[in-house]
Amino acid sequence: MISRKRKPVHVKELDREQIELGASDKFWKLISKRRKQKTLSREVLERKINRGKELRSPHEPR
Repeated sequence: MISRKRKPVHVKELDREQIELGASDKFWKLISKRRKQKTLSREVLERKINRGKELRSPHEPR
């Protein structure tokens, strides 16, 4: 955000949703909470996703 005399005059390369989330206390509290949780490696995440695909019924939409 570009400001003049502490007033916003231009937002570069951000859409409305990004601006709204960036100003949301609720959103940042959620992000802070999630950052404290245990993380997964990409390899583990992909295995979990693939395992879920294998467990689906062949008639379920993908």
